[in-house]
Amino acid sequence: MGVVRLTELQDIFKHIKLKSLSPDQAKAFHMIRLCRTSALGSHAQLCTECGSVEVSFNSCRNRHCPKCQHSVQEEWVEAQMSKLLPVGYFHTVFTIPQELNTLVFQNQKLLYSLLVR
Repeated sequence: MGVVRLTELQDIFKHIKLKSLSPDQAKAFHMIRLCRTSALGSHAQLCTECGSVEVSFNSCRNRHCPKCQHSVQEEWVEAQMSKLLPVGYFHTVFTIPQELNTLVFQNQKLLYSLLVR
């Protein structure tokens, strides 16, 4: 049985060309395509005991890159989980008339507390 490799966003980005991107979108798209490739350079770590050298390609550090932000995301989720009480939770959605959106947006604290009460 062979090794199964998951397709990554970077693999998909390498095979498509997008038009009509904003400058920020184009930069993120380009950086994700180059993340951890020789195009962004590399660095080496030398083992002082055995003398082996491990070369790693530099990351893009773009906030939209799933490779670069994975550990940041995990830390954020863990921090949020530590704030939860040891009880069951449920999700409730309240739909309000569209005409009230501006009013609610401008008075969120008050109106959401009234809605929940």
